[in-house]
Amino acid sequence: MLGMNKEQLLQVAGQTMQTTHDVTAAVAEMIEANNKLLTQQIEDYLHAKRTKNHRFDLM
Repeated sequence: MLGMNKEQLLQVAGQTMQTTHDVTAAVAEMIEANNKLLTQQIEDYLHAKRTKNHRFDLM
């Protein structure tokens, strides 16, 4: 028999869905971490601006 039967297709589809879920979860974690970092940098910048700390650098 060429190709895959229904059970094999469902198994591969399930594995693909799990992989997609894992990748999506990893990307979501990276985005969340990046958002936290950006938020902290913005807060630090605004604090430096309020205190007139001209030595502040975003890098």
